Amino acid sequence: MDIDITQEQEDKILRDVFDNFPEASKGMSLQCTRWNYKEFKFTFHDLETDKSHLIDLQNARKGFETYLKIVLLEETALDANPKNWDADNHDAIVQCAIFGKIIYG
Repeated sequence: MDIDITQEQEDKILRDVFDNFPEASKGMSLQCTRWNYKEFKFTFHDLETDKSHLIDLQNARKGFETYLKIVLLEETALDANPKNWDADNHDAIVQCAIFGKIIYG
């Protein structure tokens, strides 16, 4: 399956997701503890493993691609339409960027 989206469109979606993540990660297993919006660098602390993970734009792009494959090809309650996304969708994209799959909820 090919999804026709430009790099510019993808980056805009990712910036929208990650710009909201420091606040949206409260109560999640992965919490955003440090961020640099300009350089697109976000550090997430995994409360389950007590490890930290850095996500840059390259990792976020890979996570976004993995997330879309999961929501489009597998049975899941998550939505592929960014207009309908909430903190759960954002968290799933971060998990895909860090782990290559959704492992928490």
